[in-house]
Amino acid sequence: PAEQLGLGELLEGARIKVWASLTGQAREHARHVSDRFHLDPTRWYGTPEPVPCLPQLATALWRNRCARIEYVRDGAAVTREISPLGLVLASGQWYLVAQRNQQRRTYRVSRVRSVELLDEPANRPADFDLARSWAQARGELEHESTAVEVTVRVQPGALSRLRRLVPVHGQDRVPLICTEQIDITVPFESENWACAADRKSVV
Repeated sequence: PAEQLGLGELLEGARIKVWASLTGQAREHARHVSDRFHLDPTRWYGTPEPVPCLPQLATALWRNRCARIEYVRDGAAVTREISPLGLVLASGQWYLVAQRNQQRRTYRVSRVRSVELLDEPANRPADFDLARSWAQARGELEHESTAVEVTVRVQPGALSRLRRLVPVHGQDRVPLICTEQIDITVPFESENWACAADRKSVV
């Protein structure tokens, strides 16, 4: 993630300085922890989506500038003028939280095709909290009504893949473990998404 933001060298330099500042027991404790815990932000069985405009969006944030972006939505390119508020890395994918027409919006960075920095300063609310805003946006998305429920026949080895495809409020219907093929009724966000699950040989 730091490399994608153009901060790889800066982060590595900071890491080296912090490590060099540790002495004795503190350094041994840090080595003990790093030998036993590792954070991998990328989800299984997938590669990160290309995000060629990520550094430009980061620049807009650092400089506190508005931006004009070209964004692909529902298969069509649209232009939006936004006030960037923050970038979020979730399950290996980057999202931009921004304000447009006094409304909070969330954009998937991989769908941004171009970024033009504007002279206008970004309108950043004094009480804005990125972590809280993201949690709220994610909660609204995860609990929005679903379009269709489908009864599927699932092989035991496909249960984990199915859990990743259904909304949060339907995941408790999918057992973690079973030893034989089972039928389950689960919600999907759309008929197209249900068909995509079938094409992935989940059901």
